[in-house]
Amino acid sequence: MTDTREASERFDCFGSSCEAFVSGDGPERSAGEAIELVRRRLQTWHEGFSRFAPDSELSRLNADPHWEVPVSLLMARLAQTVCVAAALTGGLVDATLVDEIEAAGYGDDLGEPVPLAQALAVAPQRRPATAGSAATWQSIEVNLARRVVTRPPGVKLDSGGLAKGLFADVLATQLAHHDAFAVNCAGDLALGGDRKSTRLNSSHIT
Repeated sequence: MTDTREASERFDCFGSSCEAFVSGDGPERSAGEAIELVRRRLQTWHEGFSRFAPDSELSRLNADPHWEVPVSLLMARLAQTVCVAAALTGGLVDATLVDEIEAAGYGDDLGEPVPLAQALAVAPQRRPATAGSAATWQSIEVNLARRVVTRPPGVKLDSGGLAKGLFADVLATQLAHHDAFAVNCAGDLALGGDRKSTRLNSSHIT
């Protein structure tokens, strides 16, 4: 017998696939409504945080000529995450290298993936990663209370995996009062729920 209080969905987003599974109705919405919330918010965030869309909030932030830029709370949190990730990794995770990424050819949606053998054949020789000497991320300041990002004009942020991980964290907070949930933000996962004894069916999230 299928539990009618369970819901799941897989949908295209972030140039990949996203999935969500929710078990149990929460105090604010049913399992089905929670799945709809996940899909709607991820698709909205995809539009707002894409550097490929010139009208996205991220693109507007990157193009703004002012030092101080008012942003949404979630964008401020992304900018803060960029700084924290860079600091924790000694600059190895640097989401301010937009110009370098685009110069390397990633200036638009990559479309269909290249076969692994072909990608390895044209890839440069492997070498240990090093942090960029400019350390541009150190010039960014974030005021979450005011929702303002301060940085020298021309410093750009790339959302990438940091944004998807942040989105997973935000959704985990919003789904925390359901019995159990799993969210896959194109590879960034969040799992949790109120009822520790609940077991997730692995067929829902693959």
